Amino acid sequence: MKRRSQKSNSTLLVIEDPGLSQLFHKLRIGTRLKARIVLGLGNGRYLMRIRGYNLVMTSKISFSRFEELIVEVRRLRPRLNVSVLQRSAPVEKYPGRKTDIVI
Repeated sequence: MKRRSQKSNSTLLVIEDPGLSQLFHKLRIGTRLKARIVLGLGNGRYLMRIRGYNLVMTSKISFSRFEELIVEVRRLRPRLNVSVLQRSAPVEKYPGRKTDIVI
């Protein structure tokens, strides 16, 4: 779900995974984080990595796999909402591999 915030070029993303209380306890409204799109899941859903956690997020805007983002926390409950502050070109960490998911 995408909503426009007060800033004209920021986009709101909704994080769907509710069972991430350890991560949520570390976050505050206004916290800025680095994020990375790990995988597109279809229907506007993406697997996004923040602080070592893989989160399923929804957005009406399109993202590319490996795209790196700077996001800002807008709301923590009932779902984590973040605004995209900056997007950078996708960078594959391990070129030539069939997948870039490292566990």
